[in-house]
Amino acid sequence: MQIILCLFIPVMLLFSGCMVGGCQNDQLKGLVSVEGTVRYHETPLEGAIVSFTPVSGTGMAASCYTDAQGCFKLTTRHSGDGIFPGDYLVSIDKITVLFMPTEEEAEKYLEETGKELLPKTRVDVPEKYRSTETSGLKFTVPEAGIKNLVIDLVD
Repeated sequence: MQIILCLFIPVMLLFSGCMVGGCQNDQLKGLVSVEGTVRYHETPLEGAIVSFTPVSGTGMAASCYTDAQGCFKLTTRHSGDGIFPGDYLVSIDKITVLFMPTEEEAEKYLEETGKELLPKTRVDVPEKYRSTETSGLKFTVPEAGIKNLVIDLVD
């Protein structure tokens, strides 16, 4: 269930603007680029979800995945389109699926044990970074955007 939520939340963040405010291009005027790198143990963190949530509770969130070099470019609605200037709380999450049962395996296990066979996962970042409330990461995005933001995660 945890892996499903972790995959579902970023998708919802990416599309929440369309559901709430419609998909008119005029609502995207004013987006600025935010690009950077996420590192953990001084190594680029590939496949992490970077999420920026407005401090004010209003506005639009942005998120994206890091590439093989740990680089990211925030997305509000369309890949790499940016984010609105303002103050943001940030979370970084990465979960690796180690084992995903097939439907047949899950059904057989349930029949044999009476228990659900869940995916096996590994969390690849310190727990505190997985939530904006505990990450300690807060950034102000200026009207000029941010070109080389480096986010170093520490234990």
